[in-house]
Amino acid sequence: MRLDKIGIVGLLSLMLVSLAPTNAKAQFLPNQTRNRVICKSINSLTAYVQKLPSIAATTDRVAVRAAILNDPNCGWLGATAYFTEAEIGQPLGWLYAGDYLYLLHALTVHTSQGSNFVHASTIVRRSEWRLPADCDVSPYKVSLPTGDNYRFFGRTKAGMKPHCMTLVNVRGEIDRLNRPPVAYSEHWWSRPQWRQANVCRDLMGMANGLDKVVNEQQIRNDSTDVFSRKQGCTQRDVRKLVASRFMGLYWSRPTPGKKEFWFEVHHVIFRDPASGAVTEGYMPVNPVRDRLFSPNSHCAVSQSHDPSQPGQASNVVLYGSRRGAVPGVTLPAEDGGIAIPTIPSTAIGLSDCYIDPTLRRR
Repeated sequence: MRLDKIGIVGLLSLMLVSLAPTNAKAQFLPNQTRNRVICKSINSLTAYVQKLPSIAATTDRVAVRAAILNDPNCGWLGATAYFTEAEIGQPLGWLYAGDYLYLLHALTVHTSQGSNFVHASTIVRRSEWRLPADCDVSPYKVSLPTGDNYRFFGRTKAGMKPHCMTLVNVRGEIDRLNRPPVAYSEHWWSRPQWRQANVCRDLMGMANGLDKVVNEQQIRNDSTDVFSRKQGCTQRDVRKLVASRFMGLYWSRPTPGKKEFWFEVHHVIFRDPASGAVTEGYMPVNPVRDRLFSPNSHCAVSQSHDPSQPGQASNVVLYGSRRGAVPGVTLPAEDGGIAIPTIPSTAIGLSDCYIDPTLRRR
């Protein structure tokens, strides 16, 4: 139900007297933000979060109004204190909104205009935080009093998974897993700074999987719906990744009506420290929706295939790349002293065509 011309902001300020307890000052959830925006639907709430210029903007009334963009279904529920558990209850699960990840709650406020609202208690940047393992999207939909039916990340049919309440700091994880990036040659670098290591043995298997992607977390959470052994793909331990080179950008081609994505594609080398066995593969990273990213004209025009690939895999188009030779290189002793042979003709990613967070805008 849409609210009348007085707007939800004025209405919700009036609600505050009856709703907010006097001790609503402390956080009760990790990373909880001091934001009191509530909306009549999940779609409106997601649109608000997605338009935030920063996490700090969640407490800036001017920035909040700009993010809401006069949506009459959203507003600020008075005061500036943290919501308490008594007000918003336990969270239902995690959802994604552009560059953000947020924890959703449902709350009830009885008014003549309606009673049911949703709220994002924790809003964090996906470049800084991620969900723990086994917190993929639930196969079960949750029916909300607002009329929404959603599948949330980090929950089962019975409720939230306890370990999914605490996020993992990506930068801290990078610091634990990776030494500072080192250039081995013009093309080969030390292992990249990503935790996910979804690897396919050829580009066609990778492309077939990526064409099925419907949300970014299928990549970040190593979803077997995308990276199946039938496609020649598997998940690898990122700690065994010793070298990588950027090959270009892949633009997914899903069935009509499904979302399109861009991915960076890297050729990666793994070494098992116990056996010394060396394997290689192709790893897609940095998923971003087509509507949020557009490669510059130089990268869009520059494209190539990799003729070293078997069969149909050699037909996979990589944007932001050129055809060339990659000279061989020997890795340092601490990485096993592996000798990577020269690749005579392959796709080579252009250095200015990486998917940088600052470029994720049309």
